[in-house]
Amino acid sequence: LPRRVNDINRMLELIDTGRLKVLWVIGTNPAVSLPDLGFSRRQLEKVFLIVQDIFYPVETAAFADIFLPGAGWGEKTGVVTNSERRLNLVRRAVAPPGEARDDLAIVSSVARYLGAGGLFAWQGPENAFRELRELTRGRPNDMTGVDYALLEHLGGVQWPCPEGGRGTPRLYTDGVFPTRAEEAQGYGEFNHPEGRARLWAVPYAPPPEVPDGEFPFWLNTGRIIEHYHTRTRTKRIPELQALVPGAYVEINPHDAARLKISEGEVVRVVSRRGWIEVPARLTDVVAPGEVFVPFHFGDLDPGEGGRQQAANHLTGRNVDPLSGQPMAKTGACRIERQEAGSMGQEGQGENCSG
Repeated sequence: LPRRVNDINRMLELIDTGRLKVLWVIGTNPAVSLPDLGFSRRQLEKVFLIVQDIFYPVETAAFADIFLPGAGWGEKTGVVTNSERRLNLVRRAVAPPGEARDDLAIVSSVARYLGAGGLFAWQGPENAFRELRELTRGRPNDMTGVDYALLEHLGGVQWPCPEGGRGTPRLYTDGVFPTRAEEAQGYGEFNHPEGRARLWAVPYAPPPEVPDGEFPFWLNTGRIIEHYHTRTRTKRIPELQALVPGAYVEINPHDAARLKISEGEVVRVVSRRGWIEVPARLTDVVAPGEVFVPFHFGDLDPGEGGRQQAANHLTGRNVDPLSGQPMAKTGACRIERQEAGSMGQEGQGENCSG
């Protein structure tokens, strides 16, 4: 297997061993989104942490040594790319509020303070895009034919768009794929000298954690339609927040009957990493022996009610060896009913897992 890159999970390991001293977080919320939050938050406490975001408060800012207010969409000019490879030009409509600044201005200012201003000497976002464009020359995402004028004229362009082109709505129509060693990452048997596709059949392997006598339920975490990622935006929209104001656990009615759990009862969900306390929702959408917890909710910001409800207190740090993607969708847990007066007191409650 290739050497693992320094993704965020690897960065946390480097913090833990004292090899990474400073972490700069821009527009993401790892104090909610990372797996095994007990471990992850301990690393955020150890490192010198810079948080840059357009919203405040945000859970990760609770660990920040420096908070930099950024500009949002419509408050800055630049090129953005969406999930269909479409480049769009965004023009600033209004000035950012207060002391907020756009990302390019912030990064360039920090570079100057550190004596590296020459590396970030662009005269505005269009010049920065020109440099990025040149770095893509001859690559699968070639953008050398894209400029601001073309983006405004066509209303968006899908890469690849080499010089003289007008974008590529559909990839691989010629049957050639970027699998040659000089084009793709060196994954050995994944590469093909003639650019053929590799459909790789991987034998099934069970997840590293499966239900057992101590943790008898499959834990599934995921999304709900009312909220987006860690709710830095959607919790500030009253209509969406009113629809789903807090986390919960979905339990099959047969399991709930066996455990004597009623609809809306606050229960404790426990894994090998940690626990959360959330209301139960009884539904046959989940199968017997399984539970579901949405991952969107944090528990550090004002207005969260002080209840430990972030799903990633439960998830582990096992990752895919190639992508580094954590296995946050599956694990094992148990459900505990809470004795009267014991809410919020770790270690108390009736174990109703069996």
